[in-house]
Amino acid sequence: MLSDNFTEVSFIRAKSHILRKEFAKAEEIYRNILSRLPKKYPDAFIVWETLGSLSAQIGKLDKAIEAYKKCISLKPNYADAYKNIGNAFQSQGKLEKAIEAYTKALFLMPNNVDTNFNTGNTYRELGKPEEAIEAYTKALILKPDYAEPYNNIGLVLHYLDKSYEAIETFNKSISLKPDFAEAHQNLSLTLLNSGRLKEGLDESEWRWKTEKYFYKNRHFSRPMWDGIQSLKDKRILLWCEQGIGDTINWSSFLPLVNSKTKNFVFGCHE
Repeated sequence: MLSDNFTEVSFIRAKSHILRKEFAKAEEIYRNILSRLPKKYPDAFIVWETLGSLSAQIGKLDKAIEAYKKCISLKPNYADAYKNIGNAFQSQGKLEKAIEAYTKALFLMPNNVDTNFNTGNTYRELGKPEEAIEAYTKALILKPDYAEPYNNIGLVLHYLDKSYEAIETFNKSISLKPDFAEAHQNLSLTLLNSGRLKEGLDESEWRWKTEKYFYKNRHFSRPMWDGIQSLKDKRILLWCEQGIGDTINWSSFLPLVNSKTKNFVFGCHE
């Protein structure tokens, strides 16, 4: 039989690991707790849910799903467990299973903003734009100042070639969250596709603050060229930041740069 003292001390130890983001150690403690829990321990479902979250944090998604299922078996109407198992399925790319789990979560807790938003993301990945926009819109009804759904609606509209509506939606997202780098970057792509090159290139500078490009940026002792200052009698370094296709495309401007500077160094893929 598990003693209350063991339970209390173990949970305190696990919490301390969680606060230090030592999720693997916390997961190990929770598994030890569960192996010794009495069969009728009243809060066992919460322990299983927490174990699932810890397993998900360290990438053990199958183990996380097992834990969430155990949680649901103990408390069938627990919306958070369905939401979490949906998140795990989404991370695995099992999108239909994710939708099934989110649907159950929303049946039990229809006003959960995150679940509506994640449902929209999953429908977007499934290539179901109408369902995605509907889910994002529900999230916005619940939380009108939520910038992320506007950004993702903009992505859906962009890929539907509804550029005008997409630009409006990205701008709405940015008005709510001015430093939302991903929204600025997505806006830039739609502006460029629409032929609004100056605006699109200006917005594209936000790419360096996005998660995708932040660590790709290179930092030099010399200043970046602003595109305005004269390059006469100067040397410039041009370097490729993206793939071969983009490098070839933008290489068409090399003669223009060459005509404005004494010489330049061009760094690209081998």
